[in-house]
This record gives sequence, C-alpha cells and structure tokens, in this order.
Amino acid sequence: SFLLAIFRIVFQERKFIVIVSESEEKAKDFVIRLREELEYNKELIRDFAPEGTFKTSDWAKTVFVTATGIRVVAKGAGQSLRGLMPKDTRQDMIILDDIETDETAGTGAVLTYVLTNVLPAVNKRGIYDVCYVGTIIKDMATLHQMLINPKWSSAKWEAIDDEGNMLAP
Repeated sequence: SFLLAIFRIVFQERKFIVIVSESEEKAKDFVIRLREELEYNKELIRDFAPEGTFKTSDWAKTVFVTATGIRVVAKGAGQSLRGLMPKDTRQDMIILDDIETDETAGTGAVLTYVLTNVLPAVNKRGIYDVCYVGTIIKDMATLHQMLINPKWSSAKWEAIDDEGNMLAP
C-alpha cells in the first residue's frame, strides 16, 4: 500500500489520497512515512519532482499537499470521510491499512464503516482505488469478507514460508 501510494503520487495518477488506519495516530505515522519518502528520497526527487521538491508550505503531520497539488490525509477508522473535498475534488484513492482490531474484527462494525462511509466517499466518476490491506484476524473479519467477495479484485500473500518462518522482519 505504501509503494502504491508513492507510485500514484509521483506519476500524478491521483489527486486526493486518504490513508485510513485503525487509529488516526497510526494513519498519521503512515502519512509521515510517505511525506518523508517524498521529502528525502533523492532519486524520487530527481526523477519526479518538477521543481526539485515535492514539499510545499502545506506539509503537516496528518495532511500534506505536494508541489504537484496531490493532497494526502490521515484518518482513523470510524472517522467520517465525508466533506473532505478540497477544490471540489473527492478522494480518488483510499488506502485502508490495518483498520481492524481484535475487538472490531468480525463484529460488523468495520464492514458497516467500509460500506456506509468509505465507499460512498470515493470519487466514482473517474478512475479510483480502494486498497484494503491488513492481517486477517478472524475468519469473518471484514478483510476476509472482501477477499472472498467476487466483486472485489483481491490477492492474498502468506507471511510465512513452507517451514513456518516469517518472511518479513
């Protein structure tokens, strides 16, 4: 999800990206990582920043706007995504990153949030992304329901190898 967001930003394929995590604090950490990658990755700056920088004066912890006009916002799961329309632009990319917790997985609360708040907020008049990533905590967790729903394009990668060893640090 991180690399997809970077890709969409540097190739200017989206105008308004919202990162949603289990809490606004976690979403803010994601946004800060994106912002720092754009601010300090010399190769990205050299290859993609038209003025030699992505940074603008609107460069905060929960929201930033690139020099190319792409807005990135952090929100916590459960927070409203409605009304976020800078310059009459609806979200054209929403990344749902680990929005479920042990307490909310399988309860229906997250599914209700996705169906009644996230999906209606995205701009469906053009090309858009809803990228939902995380760990399937319970069989009927929302992520699992989306994964098995034929209306969604999805993929599943295991985090362990054939011997049971973790693939990531």
